[in-house]
Amino acid sequence: MLRTLCATRKAWLHPESWGLNGFNETREEAIVKILKTITCKREYIEITERMGPDGPLHPDQTGWSAWDGFDLISGNLDGVEARFFSDWRDNLPEHPIRETTASNAAMLAQEGHSLTRQA
Repeated sequence: MLRTLCATRKAWLHPESWGLNGFNETREEAIVKILKTITCKREYIEITERMGPDGPLHPDQTGWSAWDGFDLISGNLDGVEARFFSDWRDNLPEHPIRETTASNAAMLAQEGHSLTRQA
C-alpha cells in the first residue's frame, strides 16, 4: 500500500489534483497514517526494502534497498508531512515498544497517539 501511494504521484497530472486539500495533500496524509503504524526501525527497514517495483520481494532478489524506499517516501512528502517523516524516522525505537502489535499501533495512530520515544 505504501509503495502504491508513493508511486501514484507520477500517474496524476491533472492540475486540480495538486495543491492544498487536493489529491496530493490527501495522499501525503495517507502516507503519514501508514508510517505511524510502524513500531520500530527494524520494521521500517523491512518495509522500505520491499517497496521496489518488483513487489514485496527480499532485497537480495531485487537489488532494492531501504534507502531506495526512503527516497521514494521522502520524495512524495513536503512541508509538515516531510518534517513529520524526518522527526518520526529519527525517533523510531530500535525495537518495538513492549506489548505493541501492528494492530495496536494502527489503532493508536488513528487516535493521534505517537509510538516514538520521547526526548
